[in-house]
Amino acid sequence: MKFGHTLIYQGSLRARLGWLVVVSLLPVFCFAIYASIQNQRERMARADADLLAIVRIASLVAERHVEGARQLLNAVASGPSLKGDAASAFCPAFLSNIRNATKFLNIGFIDKQGNLRCAAVWDDRAINLSDRAYFKEALTTRAFSVGEYQIGHIFKRPTLNFGVPVYDDAGNIKGVAFAALDIALLDMTKIPLPSGVELAITDRNGVILATNANQVHDVGERLGDQTLIVALQKAKDKTVEIVDARGVPKIYATTAVAESESGKGVYAVANIAKSAIIVPAQIELAWILAAISALALVSLALARWIGNRSILVPTQKLLRKVNELAGEDVSHPATESKPAGNEITALTDAFERMTNVLRDHQDKRAQGEAALFATQTRLLTAQRIGHIGNWEYDVRDDKVWWSDQTYEIYGLDKMSEPLSYEGILVKVHPEDRSAFESAQKILRGGGRLDLVHRIVMPDGQVRWVHGLGEASFDNDGQLRALSGTVQDISLQRETEVALIEETRMLELLNDAERGLASLMDLSSAVQAVTDAGTQIIGARFGAFFYNVTDDKGEGLMLYSLSGAPRCAFDRFGHPRATSLFGPMFRGEPAMLSDDVMNHPSYGQLGPHYGMPPGHLAVRSYLSVPVVSRSGEVLGGLFFGHPEPGKFTERSKRMIEGMAAQAAITIDNTRLYEAVTKLNTQLEDRVRVRTQQLQTVNDELEAFSYSVSHDLRSPLNTINGFGQLLLKSDGEQLSEKGKHYLARIRASSIKMGALIDGLLSLSKLSREALTRGDIDLTAMAYKLVEELSDPEPDRVVDIDIQAGLMINGDPHMVTVIMQNLIGNAWKYSSKTPHARIAIGSETTAEGLTCIFVRDNGVGFDMAHAEKLFEVYQRLHQDTEFAGMGIGLANVKRVIERHGGRIWAHSAPGEGATFRFTLDAVQ
Repeated sequence: MKFGHTLIYQGSLRARLGWLVVVSLLPVFCFAIYASIQNQRERMARADADLLAIVRIASLVAERHVEGARQLLNAVASGPSLKGDAASAFCPAFLSNIRNATKFLNIGFIDKQGNLRCAAVWDDRAINLSDRAYFKEALTTRAFSVGEYQIGHIFKRPTLNFGVPVYDDAGNIKGVAFAALDIALLDMTKIPLPSGVELAITDRNGVILATNANQVHDVGERLGDQTLIVALQKAKDKTVEIVDARGVPKIYATTAVAESESGKGVYAVANIAKSAIIVPAQIELAWILAAISALALVSLALARWIGNRSILVPTQKLLRKVNELAGEDVSHPATESKPAGNEITALTDAFERMTNVLRDHQDKRAQGEAALFATQTRLLTAQRIGHIGNWEYDVRDDKVWWSDQTYEIYGLDKMSEPLSYEGILVKVHPEDRSAFESAQKILRGGGRLDLVHRIVMPDGQVRWVHGLGEASFDNDGQLRALSGTVQDISLQRETEVALIEETRMLELLNDAERGLASLMDLSSAVQAVTDAGTQIIGARFGAFFYNVTDDKGEGLMLYSLSGAPRCAFDRFGHPRATSLFGPMFRGEPAMLSDDVMNHPSYGQLGPHYGMPPGHLAVRSYLSVPVVSRSGEVLGGLFFGHPEPGKFTERSKRMIEGMAAQAAITIDNTRLYEAVTKLNTQLEDRVRVRTQQLQTVNDELEAFSYSVSHDLRSPLNTINGFGQLLLKSDGEQLSEKGKHYLARIRASSIKMGALIDGLLSLSKLSREALTRGDIDLTAMAYKLVEELSDPEPDRVVDIDIQAGLMINGDPHMVTVIMQNLIGNAWKYSSKTPHARIAIGSETTAEGLTCIFVRDNGVGFDMAHAEKLFEVYQRLHQDTEFAGMGIGLANVKRVIERHGGRIWAHSAPGEGATFRFTLDAVQ
């Protein structure tokens, strides 16, 4: 402030002119800066408006597809193909026709459990879609839902799915109708965009569904991290400034294309780097300021030229003063001298300020050196924490310099003898020495060193290190020095190896469990478990023993073996349930031993007191019981290795998991084998029963033949001789004798009719069914005509329903209708105005039944159970003729069709007979 005050109020003319020029141009500078700021604001406002307009246009483009999906699914969900039986053959054809008329990849129906029940494009595989977002949202919100980016099960193409709940007639949700949109239809490339603008259509998770050519992300990638996605979805229909993952400030505009009831859906997002908006204005400002600066320089030069003419003499005096001061000690403040004019005073003050600046510079230098030391200390600390050391090698002097951390990495004492290149080479692992020397040659040739290798510590321990280095050359191009860093990556390497091994074991375990789930053969399942367990835990061999221990503990049976030939065990016989081997077969916990020879139970039982001669070497030992869901100990898994310490607690847990899966698989295979055996036995029983039934039918056929011939012959004889007796000696018989003879003949005729009824009943029980569609209306008219022909004077009101159809055996259905219509005709014969109705009704169970109704004499329902029994009649022969066999035949025929018959009546009010055949009708 003192210097500025002196310069303004006590300065020379040249200084005053210079300040006048600067002050005169200062408003111009300020105006230029203000105009640039306003320009940047206007550009930002235009960019905001443009981005919002772009996302709204993109939203309209995408909204056509979303709205089309909404309307389509609402129509499909309310249609009969899905509200009815979605698994019917009509559903796929219906959806396929809709798909062909639209641009959707697939349309289908998913039940409440997530199983695909019907689709326009069908896959024979069982597909469960319960994990899909649109499916869960449609069930939860009971409204139209928008899914997310996914690869379809059938087309293996990126799709966007939509869902709508489907209700049954009772208003309950029965599933979800979905439509899969090929996201390639969301074409954003035709929307004209300003330079630098990126446009994308994203799902709820920020995964890009469609984009324009400017977008740096591809379809299927996330637009940014979750924080960015949440911020954009909250800032709908407005712009927001966000720094993206690369640290670039951008202006984003977002609008919702479509959202579900849950607030999740599809979004249009446009962005442009903030620098693309304001940099042009800044460049324009820079040009303006440069022009103003040039004008200021010209003005200052002119002022300088004028000032020089006025201060020439004072300048010469100043030069002499400067020469005098050149020999003085500048560590002390300059002595004040009498002012020799404004210029001299200003320059003297400048020299004094210069002295202060130099002193400040010295102070800052000291501070810088202290900061440098602190930085170096932090660097060394960071190297120690990161296990990073640095080194230098002077090629000409063959001298090596190592940092303290480098010595620590190599496990050497810093005070040991100086190292040479040969000394370093000895530390490299022999297997990596060739690669190390090749890398050094490349480094000496001007290349870059980047090598991961092993070194051998003085105690024999092996470490992994990562070396980086570069070469330095002098002006003549000769190699001068090498320098670089070395990092101890042993822990990282061990972690990588462990991760690789972990991945391998999980893949093997997953493959084994997937394979077990599909095996139904017990031998294959047990062998698969043994093989997988041996490979997963790195055992030398593994075995599965069945738990068939006898009373003496001598019966454990080897079932499967992996990693060793079976002969390695066969010659030792069955293993015994010893204190080491037997606990597994009693359901005790798994046993893990790093060295089985150190186990307390090892070597306690003769005759071998340990491993028998020639047995596979076993040191590491792991055994796990296999227990079924019922608690039965099925057997045990055993694994061994000739080296100690090969199995861990983790190995035990993995084998325990496999043992549980193996138990389930063994139970399932046992059940499968039992069911197979039961089916075979059932088929044999059915075959025997069929043969027995055939024998009974043959005997019944023979009996029917005997009845037809052996019983009918005496009846014919009685009737014939009675007729001859009446003809030859009828005049000699008394009226009483004639009456007796007439009764004898009538009884024989009735007996013949009864035999015919029995034969008919037997035939109907044995006759094969030949089903077909029958026009019951035409049959009823024909039977009524046959009944009315013998009685042309009888008037009966006949009502037969049109279009009656039934599925059954034509001959047997004729028997049904002959008896039912005949009975209605017979029992209404004494009614003045007889009416007979034949039609169909729907029962409470939803089945169609046929009825025959009359207004005849009826019967008491207390005796209804006798209606369908043989020879049981509710009316006397003197009232209505009959044998009591007709309804028994009707019941037998209906039951053979899988149906039933029932009746309802009251005395004097007629009767109604109803019957149904099975569901085939």
